[in-house]
Amino acid sequence: MIRTIPERLQDLAQAAPEREILRYRFLDGSEIVLTRAELLKLAESTAEQLEEAGASDGDIVAIVQRHPLALIGTFFGITGIAAVPSILPFATEKLHPDRYQASMAALFDLVQPALLVTEPELYDEVAALLPSPAPEKPTLLSIDVGAQCAAPLQPISDPDAIALLQHSSGTTGLQKGVALSHRAIFDQLDAYSQA
Repeated sequence: MIRTIPERLQDLAQAAPEREILRYRFLDGSEIVLTRAELLKLAESTAEQLEEAGASDGDIVAIVQRHPLALIGTFFGITGIAAVPSILPFATEKLHPDRYQASMAALFDLVQPALLVTEPELYDEVAALLPSPAPEKPTLLSIDVGAQCAAPLQPISDPDAIALLQHSSGTTGLQKGVALSHRAIFDQLDAYSQA
């Protein structure tokens, strides 16, 4: 059985490349629909861009993106190079700017990502959140979701490797991070599928 996220995606794309894997509906009714093959290509393209920016095995890569296609591609691309994705919130009108800035600064200080992926429209806003001066500032990167890729995802053979870093909402204080392995994620999915 496939026990890592990139291996599972590759297996699904090989088994039925044109089968729909994701459908995202916007509030206005428009949709993004991806086949398994399209998601794999997006992940491969993103992985290549991440490697070119210096991300590698075990690095924490923070994600602050609003667009679902970019976010999905970034997440799967990060797992495809054995780095660790950590999805962080972008500022909204629901979050007080001072609290958001303090929370994000604390998260960046705690997590110390090697790379921070965002969108061009959020670049200045996200750059302002980084601690300054900081000797180990993460590299900021915007992903080109339309880029073509030359290389397939590299298989990750260790199901106990960290697959992602998930954070709590922070309603009772600083957001807490939980590292989940590929095995833990698939075990949870298996348990849910039997319920």
